[in-house]
Amino acid sequence: MRDTAVDWEKLAKDNAYWAVLTEDRFRDKLDDAALDAFFASGEENVEGFLRLLSATFPDVAPPFETVIDFGCGAGRLLIPMARLSGAAYGIDIAPTMRELAAENAERRGVGVECVDTPEALVRRGVRADWVNSYIVLQHIEPRRGYFLINDLLQCVKPGGVVTLHIPIFKTSDRADYLNDHVRYFRNDSYYSETVYVDRDTYDHPDIQMFDYDANTILALFHKNEMTDVRIVHDGASTGIHAYFFVGRRGR
Repeated sequence: MRDTAVDWEKLAKDNAYWAVLTEDRFRDKLDDAALDAFFASGEENVEGFLRLLSATFPDVAPPFETVIDFGCGAGRLLIPMARLSGAAYGIDIAPTMRELAAENAERRGVGVECVDTPEALVRRGVRADWVNSYIVLQHIEPRRGYFLINDLLQCVKPGGVVTLHIPIFKTSDRADYLNDHVRYFRNDSYYSETVYVDRDTYDHPDIQMFDYDANTILALFHKNEMTDVRIVHDGASTGIHAYFFVGRRGR
C-alpha cells in the first residue's frame, strides 16, 4: 500500500492552492483576486453543506462548539467552519498545508488548530458537533481510508453530525472528461485511477483517485452508533459518482 504523504507534501510545497482545487487560476503564485476567489469558493461550499445538514436534521444549525475538517489543505473550508464554532480543528497529512491553513486563518481573524491525523484527536478525546470532509477521501487508498473514516466517526460527539464526501463508482463519461483534462491515466487492480492533471509537465506527483465500497462505509457508521444516515449524490457530471454520507450519532 503506497504512502502518499510524501506526494502531498511535495504538491503542497510546489502548488498548494492548485493541489486543493486543480484549476489554472489557482496555479503558482496567486494574486489577491485569485486568493479571494479561492476562499470564496470555500464559503459557498460550507453554505451548501449547512443546507444539506438542515435538510437532513432540521434542528442542526450553527453556532457549533467544535468542528473538524479532514483534509483541510490551505484552510479553504476550515476557515468558514471556524467562524461558525468555538473551536476548529483541521487535519492534513502535509506539514506545509497545516502551516498554510493556520497562517491563512490567522490573517482572516479566526483561530484553528491543525493536526496530521484523526487519530491524534481521538487520543486527545476531542469530540465535535460537526465533522466534515470534502473532495479528500477520493485521493486516499480505501485500505487506509476506511481506518481514517472510522477515526473521524469516533470524533463525533453524541448528537453530533458528519458530512463525508466519498466516491463510490465511475461511469463511461469519465473517459471523455479525462481525454479533455489530462495526458495520462491508468486503472489498477484496486479500481483506482492515477491521474496526471497537467497537460504540459510531469514534475509533480500523480494525483490518485479511488472508489470506496458503500456497504463498508455504512458498516462503519453503524459501528459508531450512526444508524440515521442519508446518502446524497454530489451532482457532479465528470463520471466520478461521489456521495455525501450525512449521519448523526445517537444521543
